Amino acid sequence: MDLEQFTDFADSFVNDEVPPALLHDLNLGIVVLPEEKEEGEFYIMGEYITEELGNYVALYYGSFVKTLSGEPREVWEEDIKETIKHELQHHLEALAGDEKLARKETEEELESLQMREESKSKCSPRVGYSNKLLNLLLRIFKKE
Repeated sequence: MDLEQFTDFADSFVNDEVPPALLHDLNLGIVVLPEEKEEGEFYIMGEYITEELGNYVALYYGSFVKTLSGEPREVWEEDIKETIKHELQHHLEALAGDEKLARKETEEELESLQMREESKSKCSPRVGYSNKLLNLLLRIFKKE
């Protein structure tokens, strides 16, 4: 799927299938960016962003290319839909002042980091402080 097809599909999905109420205060809309975005060993497919000028959802076309190259159009379409839905959930939770999904994702990232650090610590005893810090952060996020 090329960039134009990707953008057209995302626009059609939002216009035809997303209730307008879910787009409330998403004043900068849903933006397709051509680049990829990586965070550690993961590609970021989309992101809910709040800035001084407003709120928007960014879809990273390049990340879709990296992860879905060679897949049939149906797979691309499903991933685009799921990414938009996921980012709209962040938007709605932010509007409600309840960001459970963001906390859950942070917790999952910390757990992933902890597992990587623990595997490193088997080779190097100097990682112990990092593990203690990660355990503390995990406890804090699980309490919220």
